[in-house]
Amino acid sequence: MKLSLTGTVVDILEPKTFASGFQVCTVVVQAGSNKYPIEFKGDDVATALTLRTDVELTFELYLNSREYNGRYYVELKAAKVVGQSAPESGKAVPQNASNAMQAPSQPSQIVYGRTTGQTQAPTFEAPSTTTDLPF
Repeated sequence: MKLSLTGTVVDILEPKTFASGFQVCTVVVQAGSNKYPIEFKGDDVATALTLRTDVELTFELYLNSREYNGRYYVELKAAKVVGQSAPESGKAVPQNASNAMQAPSQPSQIVYGRTTGQTQAPTFEAPSTTTDLPF
């Protein structure tokens, strides 16, 4: 199921790297009084590391759920990220990330990963629905 969420980035967690080299990075977004963890996986981790805290963004998400041992798990995966403006005071997280994007001197339409005059954000490949994980 695909849905859209507009909120402020409050935290970007350190990426987790597995033995196979696969990476996962979680970005926490606050919309109203609720906080939502959004996962960026594989090649999309680089996009997550270019995001900045205290910036309002619109996320297009895939909502996935699954059952394991009688319990249900829900996961939000990022499909597209569009930003409206970036304040000068925003700080990149994590601070040791060498590819963090600097805020432009004048607010403009930002498609994370690059600044353009375009309003179309890049799309990411839909996540696979099959997995060999036990949950």
